[in-house]
Amino acid sequence: MKKFLLWLLMVLLGIAALLGGTVWYFYSGAQIEVLPQITANGQAIEASGCDYQVPVLGGVLFKQDARAIDRQPVLIETEERHIQITPDAAAIETTVAITKENQTVFEGSLGEYEAFRFPANGTYDYKVVQKFAPAAENERPRAYGSASYEFQVRVSVELSVTSTPSTAKQGDIVMVRVANNLDNTQPSAVLSDGTRLNFIQVNGDYTAYLPISYIQETGKYTITVTLNGQTYELPLTVEYLTYSKINVADASQLPDAAGDSSPASTEQFRSAIWPLYQQMSAEKLWDGVFIAPLPGVNVSFGYGTGSMLPGASTSVRHGGADYTAPDATEGSATNAAAVVAPNAGKVVFAGELGLTGKTIVLEHGGGLKSFLFHLSSVDVSTGSAVTKGQQIGTLAPKATLHYEVRIGNKTVDPVRLMKGDSALYR
Repeated sequence: MKKFLLWLLMVLLGIAALLGGTVWYFYSGAQIEVLPQITANGQAIEASGCDYQVPVLGGVLFKQDARAIDRQPVLIETEERHIQITPDAAAIETTVAITKENQTVFEGSLGEYEAFRFPANGTYDYKVVQKFAPAAENERPRAYGSASYEFQVRVSVELSVTSTPSTAKQGDIVMVRVANNLDNTQPSAVLSDGTRLNFIQVNGDYTAYLPISYIQETGKYTITVTLNGQTYELPLTVEYLTYSKINVADASQLPDAAGDSSPASTEQFRSAIWPLYQQMSAEKLWDGVFIAPLPGVNVSFGYGTGSMLPGASTSVRHGGADYTAPDATEGSATNAAAVVAPNAGKVVFAGELGLTGKTIVLEHGGGLKSFLFHLSSVDVSTGSAVTKGQQIGTLAPKATLHYEVRIGNKTVDPVRLMKGDSALYR
């Protein structure tokens, strides 16, 4: 009996040793064989380290697999201000840290990284960390933890100074853009006729808008942009646009004739409105394509149209677009038509003037402004913000609203802004 028990004990110890050895074999050798990858600018980047919990014996045990992997850092060359990082599809969280010459230039989530732009040329060190979740209760056990990826990006971005269009018609807008201005220096620009441009930042680029009004002389011009002591010359051709002419019997039939044009009212207008020409918001406020201030109503008198008085040798040109309100709708609670903001912006003037009646001026950013004259009522106040399509006033039946768009003190054709192909949207 004693020999049997001793034999049984030896067998059990042998089994235990075998099981223990088996467990130890699997436990000691447990690690991630193939770590997930990421891509940077479409190039595959393998992991440079990991800190995982690896299941052993079907998840009965978990072993830590924490190690660094000796790899030659991948070097990515780019001429862009941003590179795209695509994580593994299974990652639940991805963070990005970027240093240059041991100084941190960015640290945050992958979503926050989307807005990052390289601040200067040079070589940047990237470290990307991905996290992976453990299996849920009803799932098969799997490895979880984090993997890290290290690589370098060499940035060689060339400054770009452009204008569009290179040939513009009277009433158009020309956009001047300084892109890849990595040291963020404020540029300046002037047209060869002396017109100065104002730059604002739009989508990370310095952008200025040059108005080509109906009175702009046709011919060849040069836009000279100055930046960091360097000059860039951009050619511009201005072409004539044929405008219609209308014969009128007398001055009372001219557009906007309803206003008081006495010297006192003219001086009042100059004091209130002319200073606004030189004011501007350094921030883009408009939102997409402009809309008509009187929705559903066609222009009754177009931009640049000439009115010829009896005996006159030249016509009186029109600096805006006029909209005439329809007749009152029978049974309507109000006879007035709603006047809406052509685009988002800030009210820089709301009041009544002798020359233009009830008046609203909206700043859309960069000195681009909407001027609305001869309203029947004003529903906004100076200093308030408005959204595109928001009601800002009313217009009585058969009354005429005069709508101007100016950049600085020069007008452009408002209707062209409503077609969506203006350089303002490029």
